Amino acid sequence: MTTVDIFIKTYHKDFIWLEYLLKSIKKFASGFRKIIIVSDDDGNMLPEHFKDIIDFTVIYAPLPIINDRCICHGVGYIWQQCIKLSWYKYTDANEVVIFDSDEMLSLPTTPDSFKTNGKFNWYYRKWEEAGNAICHKHPVDTFLKMNTPYESMCITGFYFTFSATKALEEHLNNIYKTYDIFSIVNICKLTNLSEFNIFGNFIYSIQHPDYNYLFNTNKAFNKSIIKSWSWGGLKEEDKNKRLIILRLSE
Repeated sequence: MTTVDIFIKTYHKDFIWLEYLLKSIKKFASGFRKIIIVSDDDGNMLPEHFKDIIDFTVIYAPLPIINDRCICHGVGYIWQQCIKLSWYKYTDANEVVIFDSDEMLSLPTTPDSFKTNGKFNWYYRKWEEAGNAICHKHPVDTFLKMNTPYESMCITGFYFTFSATKALEEHLNNIYKTYDIFSIVNICKLTNLSEFNIFGNFIYSIQHPDYNYLFNTNKAFNKSIIKSWSWGGLKEEDKNKRLIILRLSE
């Protein structure tokens, strides 16, 4: 039997967003086995009242030794991406859907919501159509040791299968003799990373059979997930939008 978990990487400054995500999972999600939350082991614990919202498992992971090259957004920014690419170290699920804290479900969602004709959907657009996201091409190319053709984090709803993740692990082991993502970042001397571009471009390069490879016209979006920008702070507009969605579902 296939087990599917919801996997969330968070840290204390995003707890205010995480509360709404958990409430939306309670309202809209079904067919998932567990919610796995990985947060930084920095002394900041998830608020106790989160357990009143929905049951979840929380794992506190220590940050790696800070490297002075991690200057783009700080070591935590790189580390959270390493955690997502190594999700299977934190759960024995066959598959996970990965959410960021500033995302939120807005419609009923099951694992099948991410599928078409039995395969999981991953969306792409040409790098030249990616706007500011073009900044991810160089680090992704460097990390994967390939000339990636597409930006692959243009539509939210990122579904990772164990088979595809292990294929990425094998690819990186062949190149670097390790699947320690943070070590690879240091080896490559990277100051930026993009986990969904790494995963999306890798599975496209091998045409992994678990996925549909769909090309975005810049008009498509996932109607069941709303996405904000956590670094900008939880503005009143974002808060009200989330409250409206939760109240409409009651």
